Amino acid sequence: MEYDVYTSPMNDVPTQDMYMQIPNSDRKKFFAFFEIVDITKNFVKAKVDYYHQKTERDFDIWMDMYMDVAVPFPPFILNVMDYTLNTRTHNEQVSDGGNFQMDWEFGEHYIVAGYNVNNDDINGTTKTRHRWGNNLGGSSANEHYVCNATMLTNAGIFTGRGANI
Repeated sequence: MEYDVYTSPMNDVPTQDMYMQIPNSDRKKFFAFFEIVDITKNFVKAKVDYYHQKTERDFDIWMDMYMDVAVPFPPFILNVMDYTLNTRTHNEQVSDGGNFQMDWEFGEHYIVAGYNVNNDDINGTTKTRHRWGNNLGGSSANEHYVCNATMLTNAGIFTGRGANI
């Protein structure tokens, strides 16, 4: 049995320079709740809570590469190819959610019932710029944007029962 690991440096051929800004996150959250207990003999607790949160993330990558590639036909010259990639991503997520819960007690039996709802709204944009060229006079560049959006709503009713011990 044999095991081998090779780790190359980040700035080794063909990658000449590389920069990454790991996600910078900014989160703002608001939370509120209200709870009342001993409402009646059997209705022992009611609770309501709500939250609103906004999270923004930025992610940047920049990479510069070059390669020496021999042209396989006369005059057998060396072709130096270079490539640059710059990607910037910005994501924004807005989340809202809440719960309503009621607790009931009947003798030795305890019943919990409630409703919860969560909504996540996610929007993101990615801007990518490519540039590549060579020493034979060929070069090109392009830039494109991608915008995406997703919304997810989740709601549920829950119940449970137990016995007081």
